[in-house]
Amino acid sequence: MGKKILVADDELPILNLVAETLQMNGYDVLIASEGYKALSMALTEKPDLIIMDVKMPAGGGISTYDNIRNNQRSALTSSTPIIFITAHVSEELVKKVQGGVAVDYLAKPFSIGDLLAKIKKMLKEE
Repeated sequence: MGKKILVADDELPILNLVAETLQMNGYDVLIASEGYKALSMALTEKPDLIIMDVKMPAGGGISTYDNIRNNQRSALTSSTPIIFITAHVSEELVKKVQGGVAVDYLAKPFSIGDLLAKIKKMLKEE
């Protein structure tokens, strides 16, 4: 069984492309298309890594990140590696990445090769 990765993005073409690519590379994939579902899945499924869009409906990526890190039930998810994917790199995102535990980001459009390299690095599979 591969490592479990939660992918959260409201853009279905990106969500499907990332999920299919990860499955083809041996990862078990969970998907969510909005923030609240991503938070719920992170807390119940305890993924090994989370990839999430910054701009999503129903609790965007930054808010979902804060909830994952600070939720009372989040003891097991407080250090889960997270890779943000975003079309707009904001100052808030850069601060989260610089101050966060195991946090990184990729700007859209990104290459699948770059995403897989970041995943391997964060899961210490290099």
